[in-house]
Amino acid sequence: NRIQKEIDNNKILNDKLIESEKYFENIYNNMETIIFVLEIDKKEEFRYTGVNPAFENRIGIQESEIIGKKDSDIFPRELAHIFMKNNESCLKTKKTVDYEQKIVIKGRDTWWHIRLIPVINRDGNVNKIIGTAYDITPIKSAENEAKANEKFISTLIETIPNPVFYKDKEMRYRRCNGAFEKMINNTRENIYGKKCEDIFQKDIRDITENNDNEIVKKNKRIKYEIKIKLNDGENRNYLVNKAPYFDIDGNFNGIVGVISDITELKKMQETLKELSVNDELTGVYNKRGIREMGSKGFKEAQRAGNFITVIMIDIDYFKKYNDCYGHQAGDRCLIAVADTIKES
Repeated sequence: NRIQKEIDNNKILNDKLIESEKYFENIYNNMETIIFVLEIDKKEEFRYTGVNPAFENRIGIQESEIIGKKDSDIFPRELAHIFMKNNESCLKTKKTVDYEQKIVIKGRDTWWHIRLIPVINRDGNVNKIIGTAYDITPIKSAENEAKANEKFISTLIETIPNPVFYKDKEMRYRRCNGAFEKMINNTRENIYGKKCEDIFQKDIRDITENNDNEIVKKNKRIKYEIKIKLNDGENRNYLVNKAPYFDIDGNFNGIVGVISDITELKKMQETLKELSVNDELTGVYNKRGIREMGSKGFKEAQRAGNFITVIMIDIDYFKKYNDCYGHQAGDRCLIAVADTIKES
């Protein structure tokens, strides 16, 4: 009975081993990941002793053509040297080795993540290496495309003459271009990771933070004007355009801003305004200026409970003066009268 029981147990164990072997064989033959086995001979040379069908299909080399051969017998010299170097590292360290490698297959560049797993025998030596290779070409292509896009965006941002910046959701500066550095007379090394309060004076900080809070609250772009005193003492007017930045999942991830120097535009607007309300010859208010001044003065007088006094002045015999001395002399006369009134 005891012998029969041992026979039965051995049979069960054997059946389980066969079942496990078939199970792993099925995985080995049908998985898309490449599997290969390297055996280390007495000369410490690595020779292929087995590859799965995925190796044959993806690399284009049949198992019968590779068994017993070294990398140098199969692959180009430089590639074989890289494989051998990593195999030796796995052998010496007795640890798993992971690396990425470009392989040209059928004239096309492909990228692979290769893992080498040492098989250690009872003596503590590595006698085999089991290798896997996973095709990461789509991932590498996406990475390269992302890097190309990043380089393009960086070049584009640096080309833009306007100051450009990006702040993360904690309102810390994470990116800017050269124009922004020049505007605030600071370097990126001193800007990145800093908040507005670390860079600007209080009046600018208050305006900036209020508008940033408005963007966070309403999740919409805004624009506003701000005056900044530069290091040389000059005051410059800027128009700031800001917009919320969202990640690919639609979550708020910071603020992007573009700044335009509108100092000359403001000066031009002020000049145009003066021209629109002042007489071109004498510089005193014209009819439009009198209307605007009168309306404003009347409202202020109402609020304060004051009176408004209006004086109308006429220059006697001015036509005779023009006829006698000419219109240019008449213009000089009008200018002199207007200057006298303005100075009194």
